[in-house]
Amino acid sequence: MTGFKLACHVPPPEVGAAEAAVDPERVDRAIHPADLAPLDAFLAEYLPAGRGEFVHAAVCLYTCTPSTDFVIDHVPGDRRVWVAGGFSGHGFKFAPAIGELVADAVITGSAPEALRAFARARHAG
Repeated sequence: MTGFKLACHVPPPEVGAAEAAVDPERVDRAIHPADLAPLDAFLAEYLPAGRGEFVHAAVCLYTCTPSTDFVIDHVPGDRRVWVAGGFSGHGFKFAPAIGELVADAVITGSAPEALRAFARARHAG
């Protein structure tokens, strides 16, 4: 098979945690023309040579924090222990950079500026 992978990331709806729960057994896993339209529009604008027949499509589910951002911070009371999570679906590609930043934070005892946006306090509520 030839081609390339293209995907849409659709953030969860702006609803409360209970309402946002998705039953994976009841998700509509059929691919509809409306699902492919944004991908085709993207290709038409940015990569017209890549347009053509979609040869495979699938629906996937993954968990996200309410903000859809990662949570990266030290454990309260112990700056030697860090937690990094919320990477499902799209975060794996950031793992090397995040690992380096967290290692630096453990060694220095201070979070680099790049990690402060992902502090656990941002997700408290």
